[in-house]
Amino acid sequence: MTNVYDISMKLKQLVNQAEKRFLNVKENKQEFDFYKTVKPAVDYEHEVLADWKKEALNWLENNEVANLYPIQIETTFEHAEKLFVQSFFYDVSAKRWKDMKESVDYVVNQILQEFDNEEGKVSF
Repeated sequence: MTNVYDISMKLKQLVNQAEKRFLNVKENKQEFDFYKTVKPAVDYEHEVLADWKKEALNWLENNEVANLYPIQIETTFEHAEKLFVQSFFYDVSAKRWKDMKESVDYVVNQILQEFDNEEGKVSF
């Protein structure tokens, strides 16, 4: 993926899948083998996330975007990394997890909104 819009949509999808997984794990108090289940899933999610960070920072550098800064991309990267891993563990604070997800959603949605504003549509 080379387009920041496409990879932002993919990241949004992965974060939503992680949320469903987290809620299910939390409700059922599921436990997973780290090397068989957690690591392979998180490795894929991290790969998409790393691509997103690179594309988003490049896009931000080359476009004038109001109220969106490189530090927000960096922080979103860090929060999403934690979300992906923590979504496999039921003993993680639900409030903290939700707060990080909302933070990630905010920045990703800001990027998507920039593209939607250019095309006159909204994808929320």
